[in-house]
Amino acid sequence: MLARANEGTYSELIPLADGRFFSRTLYSYIDFQRDEKGAVSKMLWINNDGNSFEGSKVY
Repeated sequence: MLARANEGTYSELIPLADGRFFSRTLYSYIDFQRDEKGAVSKMLWINNDGNSFEGSKVY
């Protein structure tokens, strides 16, 4: 799986045991949050400085 931030280059996402992903290139954690039915509803991007950004799923 790959991710890209701010129109930059793509970075490989490494799956972690707790269900999150880690980007070595961007040094960030990515967590896909699920709704009550278990479907992915949004993404939470957590930078190494603790700041986080939320992205909604676009259908």
